[in-house]
Amino acid sequence: MRKKLQLSEGLRKILHNAGWMMGEQVLRMATALFVNAWVARRLGPSDFGLLSYVQSLAALFVVVALLGMSRLLVRELVEQSNDPQKRSTIVLTAFSYRMLAAILLFGASVAISGWGHDTERFVLAAFVSTSILAAPFDSVYQYFQSLSQARIPVIVRSVSFFAATGVKLFLLYHGAGLQEIVYATALEYAFTAIGLYYVYRKYGMQVRARPNWRLGWTFVRETWPEIIAGLSGMLFMRLDQIMLESLQGTAAVGVFAVAARLSEAWYFIPVSLVASAFPKIVKSRTDTKLYYTQISRLMVALVALSYASGLGASLLSGPVVSWLYGPSYTESASILCVHIWCGLLVGFGQLSGAWLSAERRIVLNLYRNLLGLVVNVPLNYFLIPRFGPIGAAWATLISMTFGWYLFDMFNPLTRRMFIIKSRALLLQKTVPAG
Repeated sequence: MRKKLQLSEGLRKILHNAGWMMGEQVLRMATALFVNAWVARRLGPSDFGLLSYVQSLAALFVVVALLGMSRLLVRELVEQSNDPQKRSTIVLTAFSYRMLAAILLFGASVAISGWGHDTERFVLAAFVSTSILAAPFDSVYQYFQSLSQARIPVIVRSVSFFAATGVKLFLLYHGAGLQEIVYATALEYAFTAIGLYYVYRKYGMQVRARPNWRLGWTFVRETWPEIIAGLSGMLFMRLDQIMLESLQGTAAVGVFAVAARLSEAWYFIPVSLVASAFPKIVKSRTDTKLYYTQISRLMVALVALSYASGLGASLLSGPVVSWLYGPSYTESASILCVHIWCGLLVGFGQLSGAWLSAERRIVLNLYRNLLGLVVNVPLNYFLIPRFGPIGAAWATLISMTFGWYLFDMFNPLTRRMFIIKSRALLLQKTVPAG
């Protein structure tokens, strides 16, 4: 009886933590859909495609700037929950390493995005790439996540988002163009970084600490597969827009980006649920049956949510795209019907990635993401010239299936996860023996 009460309390904390994370994202999603639709209508497919292209490149560098440490940080902070000095050292060490990487990557992002173009595009790339410089402050987010106190950083992110959105709406109302919209977007990153720094100083930092460079190097040696895995994973999620720009121009990117943003709008649900459950999953590893039962239940829930969103989007894509974005983006509706099913694979990838981190097998995350990337590149080269943006959507979906589902079938270390995923597709839990 006591054990059941403890489990119920643990589940309550997960749901409460996830509720804050998802509540923020629901508000952001609804607001962002409206604002992005206005931006897309104002800019047209070509300029909107240029904006999406530069944002896609910056997103790749953000993943690298995080140094693959997100799950490791949560794990280490959970394990050092009774030592404030070590926790402070861990957070500051991760932040310092990430900031050094972010500064270098910011320069690379601006150079690549603006290469061969005029000064205006360099300026555009510089403001969009401020997201890279804000990435190290995620260390604060992981600190509060390890305590199941997502409410604090969620409030910071929400205030920053809505403040920047208010500026963006004001600019749009007064006829703003591409540059002004980019300036407003950069404000959000600045507000978020400042806000996270403030709440950590006020609510998180219990003792003063210095970066432990040797400890940080230990982290990097453990997470280098996760860095490459994260980059390759983001590549086969974003390479479609980069290759579309190269093969068919920015207008094709704009049409594809509308569908992709609608599809990706609900990804926050699997990300939030897995992020909230991860500390509890780590703690339950000593009880194998409980450990895998929790993973299986969460996997079934993610699949059920994916089915609901996929069927809903497939039925309503035409009216939704027409109402939000107008006739210039009619083609986006058919792309959305394909791309929406990537969400199912994102759920698979998020939860199995957390499991690999808990098992200290993150090198397997690298291998599966590289598999997805290897499949994605030739598919894009083959499908985009023949079918345009919808070919890019199929390439992304197929490559995700290889990387985040079929990979597990062929590797003996991940075959158990393949069984859990396969049964979840039938909405059936996998109950371990013993």
